[in-house]
Amino acid sequence: MACPHLTPSTSVSSSPKTLILSSLPPPQILKADLAATARDGAQALLNQLLSTCPIASTPNGVLLSLPGIATKLPREKPLPPPVAQTTWQKFAAKKGIKPKTAEAKKKLVYDESTGEWVPKWGYKGSTRREKMIGLWR
Repeated sequence: MACPHLTPSTSVSSSPKTLILSSLPPPQILKADLAATARDGAQALLNQLLSTCPIASTPNGVLLSLPGIATKLPREKPLPPPVAQTTWQKFAAKKGIKPKTAEAKKKLVYDESTGEWVPKWGYKGSTRREKMIGLWR
């Protein structure tokens, strides 16, 4: 039983239409034409996917496995050449010197005797405070 108000599910054209922008029809005709072109394009895409991709039925529903990437896009420019090591980087690698960690870069340390955070070094630093406490005893 065919319903006359429904459009067919098959695409009439194999490729999308080419629009010539200099001779566009009035907006009412354009809207209907674009809707028909979009429907035809979507239907052609679905028909292509359903005919070429494997379909599997699972407890969660029907799954359509899409194909893998066919074309890998190239870079716009070639990869930059590797940067040569500086004199310091060569020396540090030779001697095994590693950069400071985030923990070593922290300026404040917790002083358990006073219960407050004090600088590791410098004015009112923890090392200076330890020296002063040693002098007072």
